[in-house]
Parts: sequence; structure tokens; C-alpha cells
Amino acid sequence: MLKHELLFPKLGLSFNFSSVAFSIFGLDIYWYGIIVMCAMLVAICYIFLRAKRFNINADALTSIITWVIVGGVIGARLYYIIFNHKNIHTFFEAINIRNGGIAIYGGLIGGGLAMVATAKVKKVKLLPLLDLMAGGVIIAQAIGRWGNFFNMEAFGCNTDLPWGMTSLPIKRMLGALQAAGVDVNPDLPVHPCFLYESVWCLLGFVFIAAYSKRKKFDGELFAIYILWYSFGRFFIEGLRTDSLMLGNVRISQAVSLLLFVFAGVTLWYKNKKLKQES
Repeated sequence: MLKHELLFPKLGLSFNFSSVAFSIFGLDIYWYGIIVMCAMLVAICYIFLRAKRFNINADALTSIITWVIVGGVIGARLYYIIFNHKNIHTFFEAINIRNGGIAIYGGLIGGGLAMVATAKVKKVKLLPLLDLMAGGVIIAQAIGRWGNFFNMEAFGCNTDLPWGMTSLPIKRMLGALQAAGVDVNPDLPVHPCFLYESVWCLLGFVFIAAYSKRKKFDGELFAIYILWYSFGRFFIEGLRTDSLMLGNVRISQAVSLLLFVFAGVTLWYKNKKLKQES
């Protein structure tokens, strides 16, 4: 297995590892996949432990989660293909997620649609379900981002901050970007954007879990999740060098802005209405 050294020069930290954890009968098992699986398991455990508090039937929840995962994977891949179709030439390339190419917003859209459909079939109230799922999704995002650590990806532009990181694969990718006209220096450290998002999501999870006891209306926790995540993602995406683009617009920034406004208006309207009724 080919190993690379990931350095945090100013912190004096060095990590030497391969993106491949191990192989089974010649099939490489990547750390990224292992971490994503762990993230999903933690989220599922959290959701089932909290299901009773939100009055969600555990049997129905099993079916809902299964379809959410399926819809999330499909949505994440389709989203990536739509905005990166120029680099995908065959059907096999389109379905081969082992080489990367999934987008969290696509996963949220696909998983969300699957959840709405399954909840309707199972006769589960949607808004309490969304509140329950909010905590599970954001902790999964916090953990799952560490898959990018092992892939040495999801990094940003150059930085002189103490936690800037660098590696041979990062230098190669920056070199390609520089050759394409992007203003980056392959010899300087970059922002560890995966770390920023992981920490932001972890803080969001702590807030949502603590606030859940005081929620004032069904759907509030989900709106808070959307508000919190989209706010952080907007700024973190602005640092990244691998954004999906539509012309000169970073797709994830545009989506983040729309979601932030939607969630903010929803929370403002619902709280105003509650005050008027009290």
C-alpha cells in the first residue's frame, strides 16, 4: 500500500498512512468508507436512542432509515454527476463511487425525499421525524468528514495559520490548479477545511442535543440544523479549491445561502406566531 505523509508544519505534527485500510481478496477497503460507515452507525444509534422522546415508532424507523441511506447515496452521486458531468464519460464511471465523487447536499436532498415518501407510507408524522433526524445527520457529518483526512482532500487555499497542512498529494493537486490559472502555491500549507466542517458540525450537534428539551414547535430542531450547517458551510466552501461550480458560482455556497434564508425566515415566522398566540 502506497503511503503518504500528511504534515502540519507549524504544529510539528506528521502522519504517515495510506488511504487503503486493508485488502480482502484483492479488493481494497478504504479508510474513507470505514469512517463513513462508522458515522452512519453512530447516527443510527443516536436516532434509535432518542426515538421514544420524539414519539417515533422503532419499527417504522427501521424502514425509514434504510430508505434514507439508499436515497442519500443516490442523491449524493447524482448531484455530483449533474455538476461535474464533463469529467464523467461512461456509465461505469457514473456509478463508481469508489473513486470519489459524492456531495453532501445531494445526499441531504436524496435522503430527505426518501424520508418524506417512506414516512408517508408508514404514517409517521414528518416534522417530529425531521427533528429526530437532525441530530443524527449532523453528528454523522462531523464524523464522516474525517474520511477526507485519510484521502488528503477537502482542503482550501493557502494559509499561514498554525494548523495549515500539506502533503505530496496536496502539492500535486495544487500544482494542477496552479497550471489551470488558480492563484495557489503548491509549496505552502492549505486550510484543512474538512477539520473546520467537522468541528462546526460537532458544535451544532451539541447545541441541538441540548436544546431539544426546550424546543417550542415540531420542526424547530430541523430548522436550526439547516440554519447552523448552511451558515458554516457557506464560509468554509469559500475557502475550498475543489468546489463544484456553475459558471463562476460555487454551487454549495449558493445552496447554503438559500437554505440559510429559508431556515431563518421559518424560525422567525414560527416564533413570531407563537408570541402572538401566547
